[in-house]
Amino acid sequence: MNLNLQKIAQRYFNLDLPCTEKALQRAYYRVAKTCHSDIFPGDEEKAKKFKRLNIAHELLTAHREIFIEDDAPRTMGGDLLSELGKGIPGGSTCGGCGGKGYNSIQIDSFISCKRCAGTGYVIKCPSCKGRGKLCSQCKGVGWLGVVSMGGNDLVGVRECEHCGGEGGFRTSKPQFRYYLCDGCFGAGQQPPTHNEVR
Repeated sequence: MNLNLQKIAQRYFNLDLPCTEKALQRAYYRVAKTCHSDIFPGDEEKAKKFKRLNIAHELLTAHREIFIEDDAPRTMGGDLLSELGKGIPGGSTCGGCGGKGYNSIQIDSFISCKRCAGTGYVIKCPSCKGRGKLCSQCKGVGWLGVVSMGGNDLVGVRECEHCGGEGGFRTSKPQFRYYLCDGCFGAGQQPPTHNEVR
């Protein structure tokens, strides 16, 4: 897996590769709502961000190898878990993975905040000062959009009160990340030693 593609997917879409095409599309639409020219007409900064977002999306979709066919469990390298642990003729069970061919770690599941789109910051509407009442500029929302973490020098930028600047919320349902076993390289068994072969 190309590390540059992984960085692009993380930076622009908050995605881990490999992923499904559907996951990339959902992430693209989610982020595009924060900088689309139809939503923010006349905003040069948003227009530049949207242009970079489109380039990143085109680059990722051009590399078909980053996509997986389905949502079947896979290792971080893209190997199907169902294809691992098939064994080696005459081998012995791998002690590192117990014959599965992979190891897993439990991680917290994190949902991005919809109000700040995962950045932790929002831009207060200068017209209504964040009150939102009868404001034609923000349509009554009280804020105009999101800003990158480096944009703290903009007027009206403030920490999102919805997520407390965390950018999202941890869920009670854990997720798992799977890694190819480095002891047996996915076979689930160690090759026989010279003594076992004789």
